[in-house]
Amino acid sequence: MQKETMPLYTYVMSYDGRTKVFQDRSSNYTGFLLAPISSSFPELKPAFGDLVRMTPKPVPGVAKAWGCTLDISGKPFNLHVVETREK
Repeated sequence: MQKETMPLYTYVMSYDGRTKVFQDRSSNYTGFLLAPISSSFPELKPAFGDLVRMTPKPVPGVAKAWGCTLDISGKPFNLHVVETREK
């Protein structure tokens, strides 16, 4: 499958009072978590192994949206992923 025909995902991440947004096309929203996380929060490199193993769960009542949280040194890392429609 060519990249431009893959779904567009929007990753909204927050950690330590900062929020970052990243968009990428991929075949699925969980298989490529390192790209948005490492691009948005490179200082979390020591925790990348744990971060890429996160398993976002469906957000109740919202279609094509997933989320999860991981504690990193006593601070929550929040991740939400939304399959984004284009006009």
